[in-house]
Amino acid sequence: MHLLSADVLCAENRSSVCDVCRWNTYVVDGHDVDALCRAFYEATTVKDKPTCLLAKTFKGRGIPEIEDADGWHGRAIGAAKSDSILATIKKQLANLGPHGLRPCLPADTLAEIPFGGVQLSDPPAYKLGDKVSFFYVYVVVILMLFFVE
Repeated sequence: MHLLSADVLCAENRSSVCDVCRWNTYVVDGHDVDALCRAFYEATTVKDKPTCLLAKTFKGRGIPEIEDADGWHGRAIGAAKSDSILATIKKQLANLGPHGLRPCLPADTLAEIPFGGVQLSDPPAYKLGDKVSFFYVYVVVILMLFFVE
């Protein structure tokens, strides 16, 4: 069995895994609104397979002293810095008015995609009822299905 590593979790490898599964996959700059809009639009034109959009981002993008810095992701900024950071973010907004975007709700049902009798090389290492993250299960199953030694 393969072990998970940072190489497996990077965007390019996630994209490759999605491609192997025959998903409609887009890797875009998550800070480029136009690129995100194009990818979302293009995804609506594909009806016969799942879509995976991988947005490559830097945490805290555009915020001095915080952009891609360790120790800030998921932490409160605090009162001392919050006013200046909010001012910086507001300066970066190009359209403050109503945008008119109305996202569509996801479909209630999707067509089943046949897998042709593919089976796992080994049973999973977790038991029913174990608390396991979805992404961990996803990567382990993909590795078991497609990267068997």
